[in-house]
Amino acid sequence: PHPAAATTLCTSPKHAPRGVVRGSLTVENVGWAAEIAASDPDFFETLAQGQSPTVLWLGCSDRRVPAETITRSKPGDLFVHRNIVNLFSPDDDNP
Repeated sequence: PHPAAATTLCTSPKHAPRGVVRGSLTVENVGWAAEIAASDPDFFETLAQGQSPTVLWLGCSDRRVPAETITRSKPGDLFVHRNIVNLFSPDDDNP
């Protein structure tokens, strides 16, 4: 693969060379983790201690607007369940 491929985020897997999307996401994740650790050194240690979300967020499976972004929540603050068309039935026992 081209040397720049590992750092280029390709949003269309259909047109990307094999491995480019996965590689670029890994690179982006490493960068994100480094930025978080630099700004909040206890972030990952605190997150590893567990989470107790007090909010169940029912959302559409369309991920263009992440629940954590629009509510300004931190990881672990919300329990997010996504489904098609944001439908909810009180009789549904599906976990």
